[in-house]
Amino acid sequence: MTTTPHRRDLPAPVMELEGDRHLIVTTAAGRALAVLRIAFGLTFLWAFVDKLFGLGYATPSGKGWVDGGDPTAGFLGKGTSG
Repeated sequence: MTTTPHRRDLPAPVMELEGDRHLIVTTAAGRALAVLRIAFGLTFLWAFVDKLFGLGYATPSGKGWVDGGDPTAGFLGKGTSG
């Protein structure tokens, strides 16, 4: 048996805030942040779907990954050469 016979239960240290500063997020602010997070996620999802299928928004039709195109070749080719 591996016990410590003289073990004392010490209280955990408590961190106190300086002054009266407390982080308060209201329900409305929380919902607004949730909507913004979902909107940003949908923006990146839309960019991925457009590059995947070539829907004609940023990637021309027929140039998506599914069609054998390489929609990032222009950016990678010109962006790395200065």
